[in-house]
Amino acid sequence: ENLEMTAFVYRGDRPDYERRIDRAYDLFASLSEKRGDLASTLSGGQQQMLALAMVLIHDPEVLAIDELSLGLAP
Repeated sequence: ENLEMTAFVYRGDRPDYERRIDRAYDLFASLSEKRGDLASTLSGGQQQMLALAMVLIHDPEVLAIDELSLGLAP
């Protein structure tokens, strides 16, 4: 649902909407395995992947990331 709500602004173009979500799941395969799970039940790393996937849905030209692995186990 998090990725679907992130892509909500693209709902008028259904193929583009689905392409964006599918691309996010292709980039983060472990998220596709957890597709039906609540975000709060994901591990810290999976939550970081979800957050990054939500940003990448919008095809940013530039992405500035600071401390992406902060709080994650080595």
